[in-house]
Amino acid sequence: MNTMNKILILYYSGSGSTRLIGEILGKHLLNQYKVDITEITKNFNYNTIEDYSLIILGFPSYHCEAPNPVIEFVSNMPALNKRKKTYVYTTCGIYGGNGIRNLVKLLITKNLVTINYMVITGPASDGSLMFPTMMSKLLSRLTYVLRFHVTTGWKIKKNAASIDKIMKSLDFQLNIPLYKWYVPLNNIAKYFGENKYNEYKENIHIIKDRCSNCKICIKNCTSDCWSEGIYNPEFSSEHCEFCLKCIHHCPEKAIIFSDAMKDKMRLNRKFYKDLARKYFSSD
Repeated sequence: MNTMNKILILYYSGSGSTRLIGEILGKHLLNQYKVDITEITKNFNYNTIEDYSLIILGFPSYHCEAPNPVIEFVSNMPALNKRKKTYVYTTCGIYGGNGIRNLVKLLITKNLVTINYMVITGPASDGSLMFPTMMSKLLSRLTYVLRFHVTTGWKIKKNAASIDKIMKSLDFQLNIPLYKWYVPLNNIAKYFGENKYNEYKENIHIIKDRCSNCKICIKNCTSDCWSEGIYNPEFSSEHCEFCLKCIHHCPEKAIIFSDAMKDKMRLNRKFYKDLARKYFSSD
């Protein structure tokens, strides 16, 4: 299969919502194109981007912006010799703010031209841990069932059709989202939110008698916040994005930032696999 039929889906994901959207989107495109999907990592080989005709870039919105690892990933990318089509999507709890707009402007400096974009709303991964147990279950049921089953399904199909048109077109028309004037108002909430998250980050720790020392937290952390310890992995909050990937994917529920969340539900790979099977198995 030649380069003109190859799509690369690059994603950064915390609990797994952004990864799930990328996988489902890729499934819709597999019938017509060669689709590769991979996670953004620090040792990513940028040269491989030249092998694809379309790059799909996905990320979760944190305080209405792309996470630092995504910004760093694009910033460190060498500018391509030729323009390449790009499609951007974000997952967010309420709205993505100007995150896509700002990333699109950065991508163009690398000769990556964003032709279209998509915003997928869903529950934030911290909500399932911070709310009381019954409330978090209710919120998860309402948001995942209504948004994923009713909204997200048709939105992915619609955007998969849009991507198909992008692949077949010779057009390189840049599509930048309009500036959302109300986003700066969010800075007030962002100030208090970030202070609270910094407080939570400082309290991320392992329940030692639960930890099996499987080192999944070390392997999964894109920001290298976890390292090997004498008996259990050790955590440093300095570069933590509070993506909660380590917490949601710990098989023993051994990583917490408050005692109240010890036995709460985790949005792990099994959770998203069951979700995909239930709502997207017929797609």
